[in-house]
Amino acid sequence: MFHTNSIRRKLFLGLSLIVGIFAVLAYAGVDGMISYGRLLDDLELSVRSAPRRSDVMAAVATLMDPLDGKKISEIKSHADQAFVAKKRAEAFQATLSDLEASIEVFIDRLNSLPASAGIEEQIELCKRITFNLHERVGMIKLHSDGLQDPARCDQVCQNLLSEVIQVQRGIRSMPDPSQSLHPKLDDAKAKYQSRFRLFCVFCTLSVVIFFLFVYLGYRWIFEPIQTVHQGAMRVSHGDFTYQIDLHSKDEISDLAGVFNQVVRQFNEVNNDLDRKVKEKTRELVRSERLASLGFLSAGVAHEINNPLSAIAMAAESLEYRVQPLLEQQATSEDPQAANDASVIAKYLTMIQSEAFRCREITDRLLNFARSKETAKEPKNVNFIAREVIDMVSHLSQYRDRKVNFETSGDPVAVVNANEIKQVILNILANALEASDQGGKVDVSVKEFAETIEIRIRDYGCGMSAETMEKLFDPFFTNRRAGAGQGTGLGLSICHRIMNDHGGSIEPFSEGAGQGSQFVIRLPKQLKAKRAA
Repeated sequence: MFHTNSIRRKLFLGLSLIVGIFAVLAYAGVDGMISYGRLLDDLELSVRSAPRRSDVMAAVATLMDPLDGKKISEIKSHADQAFVAKKRAEAFQATLSDLEASIEVFIDRLNSLPASAGIEEQIELCKRITFNLHERVGMIKLHSDGLQDPARCDQVCQNLLSEVIQVQRGIRSMPDPSQSLHPKLDDAKAKYQSRFRLFCVFCTLSVVIFFLFVYLGYRWIFEPIQTVHQGAMRVSHGDFTYQIDLHSKDEISDLAGVFNQVVRQFNEVNNDLDRKVKEKTRELVRSERLASLGFLSAGVAHEINNPLSAIAMAAESLEYRVQPLLEQQATSEDPQAANDASVIAKYLTMIQSEAFRCREITDRLLNFARSKETAKEPKNVNFIAREVIDMVSHLSQYRDRKVNFETSGDPVAVVNANEIKQVILNILANALEASDQGGKVDVSVKEFAETIEIRIRDYGCGMSAETMEKLFDPFFTNRRAGAGQGTGLGLSICHRIMNDHGGSIEPFSEGAGQGSQFVIRLPKQLKAKRAA
């Protein structure tokens, strides 16, 4: 029996291992995607929090508003000139403070950018420019003190405008970190999306491969094992004709082929054993019947022998006593007396003859019952067969049938000639009886290395399978209508004779109306006697 549970456990462990590998890979992929997503979020946050050059530019541009107003010299009133100069200085100081705050914010955001942003050179450049910008703002702040003086206000404004323009040029030369990070952010998003799609494709393929492996494992392993297991169960329940049908062309298919071969061989051995058991059973029944027949024959012969002896002795004594009277009446002139004397003498002789004939019959019955060992000697089987054929040919009831005899060489076997004659005569007479008028019977004798084969074939009524099974049973007869009723002992006796000689008789027939054939096999040398 196959250890299907063990195999299934191993397969289950294999599938579990594959699932575990897929799970680890999936976990690693998910963890990588999460880490990359976090990095992307950090980069996007850096972009949002990155310093903007435009903010500084706008703060610098506001410095020009207080300086770009009406000239102080064009104002006639000294009080108004002082008032305008004061307001212009205050406005410029306020915008200058806003610029300083914008620069501080720019520097703080610049310092907060992550080192992995990939714009280290730009950051360093921005830091140098902002440092220079911070110094220029400090100088502008120092120069802005002259704005409160109406006499110097216009000249200071011109100088400050020149300084502011220089600051604007410096800011324009400064790279914008925010704009530099946008392409990197877009590239990171594109890579993230491509990796996410690749991860989804990998997961889909992994799931498909896993289920495909499960399906193929079921088709290639579980289903064939289940088929073999079902076949073994059917055979174990007695269905010895069942064959497993697998076409996988693998080790399981080879195992199924070996299983089918073993089942076929077992079925052949089983059928052969059944046939031998049936044959031995028939032989045993036949032997029992023959033994019973022999026992009955011995009893009948023993009981009949005594009255037969008495009848024979009485007839002989009576014949001796009446012999003188019969001789006198035979010479008498009375014809009736002479005729009576002749009839009496004839009947007394007949009584003695028939009594002795019955005695011979009972002796043969006793010999059959006792199964006496008969003498065997080398005999030419051709001569035995020819004597039987010549004897049968002179019988009036078979004169219209022809017997063909074929032989080669001079086959010699150690046999009892009279018993073999009885076997051939019995079978040949049955063959002639089964043939129609004008029919023929073929008799052939062939010599082999250790046996001599006698074939007797007729083309008459044939035999059925049931008839051949019961053919050698005592008292079984299947004579055709009009042929007289047989005793059914002839073939039984022939079977016993062949067993005594170590030979065999095998009947063959293709069915009713197809004729019959008997094959008699005689060993050339004596063999150990087998039970009938």
